[in-house]
Amino acid sequence: MTARMALVGWWFVVACAVVGCGREHAGSGVDMTARALDGDECGACGMIVREQPSPRAQAIHRDGERVFFCSIGEALNYLATPSPHGAIVATYVEVLAPDANPADDATERRPWVAAERAAYVRGVVRPRVMGEAVLAYATREQALGAATRFGGRVATWSQIKSGDAQETEN
Repeated sequence: MTARMALVGWWFVVACAVVGCGREHAGSGVDMTARALDGDECGACGMIVREQPSPRAQAIHRDGERVFFCSIGEALNYLATPSPHGAIVATYVEVLAPDANPADDATERRPWVAAERAAYVRGVVRPRVMGEAVLAYATREQALGAATRFGGRVATWSQIKSGDAQETEN
């Protein structure tokens, strides 16, 4: 019976490694959902985030610390820096409407989407944006349309997060 229990225990450890059991944020009570902007200051520059043009970003650390950013470009800089709050366990970005003009500096709230699910356009000239100008859209098709209309290159979250210069072909 002891050998069988050891075998079951070993399979449990393997299964947890595969599905993510025991992650420090799992079951810790950390709110992993996107939160609406309020009077939050940017974690990179200290400006009031809701006063800056979208798309903006937010990140949640494993200890529950939530950080908002004026732009996706500023979030990327922050994500590349170690934090005393631990690893980032969730990142969200605001997505633009398919017909949004990057020259528009509107500050209204936009829908939040998990960063890895959004599609991005880099290389677009954008006024009043801190950091690299990165546009975010809910779908790849929307991003392709924006890249065609306004110039720029379509990229995935992993590509822009890693600084990969090999963006997806438009």
